[in-house]
Amino acid sequence: MNANLYARLQEHAQTNPRKAAFIFQRGAKWETCDFQKLFLLSEQFAGSLSAQNLRAGQRAILLTPPSPEFFALAFALLKLGIVAILVDPAIGLRRVTACINECQPEIFIGNTLTHTLRNFFTWGTHTLQHNITIRQLQKFTDYQLPDQSLQSPVSNTPILQSPILSSSAAIIYTSGSTGLPKGAIYSHENFSAQLEMLNTTFHIGADEVDLPAFPVFALIDILLGVTAVIPDMRFPPPAKADAKKIVDSIRRFSVTNMFASPILLDRVTGYASAQRLSLPSLARVITAGAPAPVSVLERATKLLPHAKIFGIYGATESLPIAVINSREILEETSQLSALGAGVCIGKPVQGADVHIIPISDSPILTWDASLELPANQVGEITVKGKAVTKEYVARA
Repeated sequence: MNANLYARLQEHAQTNPRKAAFIFQRGAKWETCDFQKLFLLSEQFAGSLSAQNLRAGQRAILLTPPSPEFFALAFALLKLGIVAILVDPAIGLRRVTACINECQPEIFIGNTLTHTLRNFFTWGTHTLQHNITIRQLQKFTDYQLPDQSLQSPVSNTPILQSPILSSSAAIIYTSGSTGLPKGAIYSHENFSAQLEMLNTTFHIGADEVDLPAFPVFALIDILLGVTAVIPDMRFPPPAKADAKKIVDSIRRFSVTNMFASPILLDRVTGYASAQRLSLPSLARVITAGAPAPVSVLERATKLLPHAKIFGIYGATESLPIAVINSREILEETSQLSALGAGVCIGKPVQGADVHIIPISDSPILTWDASLELPANQVGEITVKGKAVTKEYVARA
């Protein structure tokens, strides 16, 4: 796979220009953004950002609700070598404030609301040099591109050379479930390896249609050349997602794959079962974020008898780490879990070198094979691989 993430978008725009990159609902209307349109919008945003005298290596907070513009801006920052900082507002505005002050961004890109919040909470007061609104950038772009502009020869646009693999591509903050969110610094190599691992583990074909529950998975779809169906651009918390919207979208667009949290899977399968609706197009469901309860897997397996349902274990710092098939859980490991054996997270995926070591709060200065515990011993998980991020922002 091409290690240049932006070049992957360009290649998709060249080979499948009219293929839908994502299909989304705006109000009551469904709209489509194909790969060529997304690429051209990204190019225009990159030009608009360049006019702001921005430099490669600078850090930019991209804080705006998911939208076609959000995805195009994410790729525009990649093209320019500007490090995008992604913070989920769901962690709470106080934590957002701490994260932004910690990562010391020079650039803030957002809509009117997020800029209002920036002023109110004095985000990045001592480091921000450029405060840019989406509307400001849109003065130089037009999302509703006329048909003749869609004939722009994308193939004549030179493909960028691959960046230095170790250089920073993005900073993604964790959910903060174990304390203050930490900013994991992703290199281009990390992203490229992550895509390779997902592709090797799940064999997601370019002709598939995915319904992603999280914005980052929509970006992964675009990089893989897969069409993403997004029934709600707000990406609400899983517990508040509209199951009817999701089920209707799966049936309408023949979705073949779904990335979902266990809570969302529970809501979707519960609604479909109650309404006696089948979802025959779904061939694969991938859950992440927490172990799926046995009751949810039982219902999902009954509703989707021909689909493969997987649970992946991982973290913001390294994803995926391990994978398990739901049938293995239902037929074997759930019985052991009921006896107190814990939750089985499966086997390490190809590309993740996993070892279990003694639990300790002390830093490990030098790795030694003797640190590894023998089988059936309780310890903590260590992971090595190209997808594993190497450092946090402002953390030892």
